[in-house]
Amino acid sequence: QHELAGKNLNFTVTVKIIQAVHLPEVSDAFAHGLGTFKSVDELREHIRGNITEEKQRKEKQRVRLEILDAIIKETHIPISDVLVGEQLDGMVEQFDHSLHEKGMELNIYLARIGKTQDQLRNDWRKDAEKQARIALILQKIAKANHIVVEPAEIDEAANQMVQMLLVRGQLNREELNIEELRRNIKEQLANEKTLELIEKSCAA
Repeated sequence: QHELAGKNLNFTVTVKIIQAVHLPEVSDAFAHGLGTFKSVDELREHIRGNITEEKQRKEKQRVRLEILDAIIKETHIPISDVLVGEQLDGMVEQFDHSLHEKGMELNIYLARIGKTQDQLRNDWRKDAEKQARIALILQKIAKANHIVVEPAEIDEAANQMVQMLLVRGQLNREELNIEELRRNIKEQLANEKTLELIEKSCAA
């Protein structure tokens, strides 16, 4: 052992088997520890509700995409390169933001997959064209049906968005552009109202 004194040694340990895994007992106390749940039954009901809501949300998205795809096939609207470029800018910016939330930079991500940003934009171009075409179609339908988003609706949605970002710790006050936020929310609310109108028309 004297010949090993003062030297750095590296060991590799392999776990061959785990004898037992101790899971917490699902009790009322356990449920209460997860939040404001008073009992296990209340916790289970909350989980079932979330699962049902998520399934309904995904089904709603699927139906809406099918309706929009059908409209696109029957509608011939020219899309300029400028609109597609703006759509791509938004997609890249949103992707960059999501990477930052995970502690990664866009350039590092691109280096890992061996692509440039231009190549990434080229990969996304077809999807960007579709999204730009959908945006134009929704705008035309909204205008034709006199769909309006009231300022009070925008204020309420903006306040909810800011509060949510504050709770999540994702709000950077220095970078917050309230006018841009309001424009985006107005567009989202108008699209939602238009999509609801389209759904009702298809169901009639």
